[in-house]
Amino acid sequence: NREVAHEMTEKCLARSDAPYISYCMACRDRFAREGRESRHILELVYGTDAAFSWCASQFNCPWKGGNTREVVADLMQLAGLKHVRERLQWQSWQWNAYGPVAFDGNEHARNILFRHGFVVLDYFNGAAPHMRITPGNDSSMPKDLGAVYDFAKKSAQAFAPTMDAWEFYNEPEGAVPEPVWDYVAAMKAGALGYRAGHPDAIVLNGPLCGIDTVRYTDEVFSGEAWKYLNAFSIHYYNPPAGCEKLFGQVREFLKRHSLDGAAIYVSECGSNLEGRSLIPAPPPWEDCKMHSRDQEMVLMEFYPKSQIFMQMSGVSRNYFFNFFISFHYSIFNLFKQYSS
Repeated sequence: NREVAHEMTEKCLARSDAPYISYCMACRDRFAREGRESRHILELVYGTDAAFSWCASQFNCPWKGGNTREVVADLMQLAGLKHVRERLQWQSWQWNAYGPVAFDGNEHARNILFRHGFVVLDYFNGAAPHMRITPGNDSSMPKDLGAVYDFAKKSAQAFAPTMDAWEFYNEPEGAVPEPVWDYVAAMKAGALGYRAGHPDAIVLNGPLCGIDTVRYTDEVFSGEAWKYLNAFSIHYYNPPAGCEKLFGQVREFLKRHSLDGAAIYVSECGSNLEGRSLIPAPPPWEDCKMHSRDQEMVLMEFYPKSQIFMQMSGVSRNYFFNFFISFHYSIFNLFKQYSS
């Protein structure tokens, strides 16, 4: 009954001018058709780590004039994804010592994501070469905390509100060459800068590989990190059956470090249960291989189960790694350049 449906929509929208969240996709679509910003509740939970600036340029693209990133962004949009994780590399925006920071370039990966309407979780990495404590190491900590603050503030101002969450470096317990106190100091400077530029943003730690690296993890959070963060980030590549145990440990850890009740983000999750691709790919990708049907079925079974288990375990937002082509061997990715 179209008349009743229209009347129901008008009454709902009359209650508030705020954006609407719905558990009914039909209602979400009705609100959107009336011009109201509206989201289905699952759009706020599930996302993908597309490694967009990195992986979305790794194939010979015959569409969109060869613009691979436009093609991948279109595919993510078609898949119904709203949240995307990306990498904010300082060195991409400010290569020369103390040169200008210019957040422009219509074809830059991040701006393509914004034009497609994605909300981005960005992790900060790749300090400008002149800023690194350890020369030649992309994961080295910046040595000028004031410059960290300024860059984080400028990037937050430039990309708000489409970049709504921010992490400081990736898996620091394995990547950062300096002592933990150098990482904590830089993370705090970055968090302060990011909040100065975008006060409503969600600020997270650099995502950890697990809670089992207890000494490093405790050292990061024992330095009053809770004053600078409002959510916790971790990566999970284990079977779904282990979710309840791990995230129970995470909640105990957060309680111990004054972050009890903080939102839990899994900014990378995935599986290589299906193994490396087995079947030769058709032309023009003869140097690649594609998954067999059995391998595709393994991944199709894993993906929804892993998302549901994490949601049941209290995860607030989840980014599946990886949407597109990751590495030459086609592991850890959801979409192939030569098959669906």
